[in-house]
Amino acid sequence: MNNNLISLSNERFRLLKEAKRLFIYLDTYIFENFPKNKKHLKILCFDELNRLLDNLILANNTDNSVKKKYQYNALLNISKIDFLLSYIFDLNILTKRRYTSALRILSNIKLILSSWINEEKK
Repeated sequence: MNNNLISLSNERFRLLKEAKRLFIYLDTYIFENFPKNKKHLKILCFDELNRLLDNLILANNTDNSVKKKYQYNALLNISKIDFLLSYIFDLNILTKRRYTSALRILSNIKLILSSWINEEKK
């Protein structure tokens, strides 16, 4: 097995590991004490997070142009989650520390995904 294939599989593993980390972080620290009158935002964010996981898994298990579609859909999911977290922060539901921690994990996911997409182009 050549080094390029090994590095690609490591990237995919890191990507899914970071996505799981984001899921756990949001569930444990952000959605746990969410106000009932803003439950719709919690549901929107959770749905988008589920779509992100779906797209990452589908991209990992398909080839060629279909893989690219799922990769770019995952980038779209990341942008939507970023927007929702920003809005939730603006509503003072999130503390700055929780918000920046969630964004850090989300940025790691975006960075890994972007490097995977760029590696596939070569």
